[in-house]
Amino acid sequence: MNHANLVTEALQTVLSGATEPGLVERYFAPSYTQLVDGKQLDYTSFVRHLATLHQRVESLDLRIDQLIAQDDKVVSVHYVTVKKSDATQTFYKVIAVFTIQAGRIVRCEELTRLEQGDNVDRDLGSC
Repeated sequence: MNHANLVTEALQTVLSGATEPGLVERYFAPSYTQLVDGKQLDYTSFVRHLATLHQRVESLDLRIDQLIAQDDKVVSVHYVTVKKSDATQTFYKVIAVFTIQAGRIVRCEELTRLEQGDNVDRDLGSC
């Protein structure tokens, strides 16, 4: 699988609600590190973040605007619409640089900006 497809599938999988360790491990290496909006998550924290995220929301919709792959890096500009359990919606723009090694994502540097919604949800990308 090429790196762009790997990132696309990984995003679709984790945003769909998949938090099972085996499924997450398919795309993310155990050494995974994520830097998002000034916060650093290791693999365990990332899996915990996914679980927390899916407890707080009803659904997430991903729309990839740009995806550029070069060597071991993939840059993504994507938008996520979040429908929360209370029926309110938030909308985010995400710019991320993924590093791939041995067929899995080992690092992500991400900026997530709340475009629309309640300011209390500003940190949803790193909760």
